[in-house]
Amino acid sequence: MRLAHEVALESRGRVTAIAVDLLQHPDLVQQFGVSTVPYFILNDEIGLPGPVAELHLLQWVADNAGPSTPASPPPADPW
Repeated sequence: MRLAHEVALESRGRVTAIAVDLLQHPDLVQQFGVSTVPYFILNDEIGLPGPVAELHLLQWVADNAGPSTPASPPPADPW
């Protein structure tokens, strides 16, 4: 979970990380089919059961997050 929160901090609002006590939220267990913890969810649809190595988690996020959108439009071409 530490890495997920670090990624969220560094992403400047593009990623959020939330830790949830599943005993208090059984609806999330059912919705995402959680069978082990930690369990990482991306875009409310793709799940990765953990624990996983940090590099594996980062690669999984990069592979499944889709293309990044630039924070601002590219500069206009002066020509």
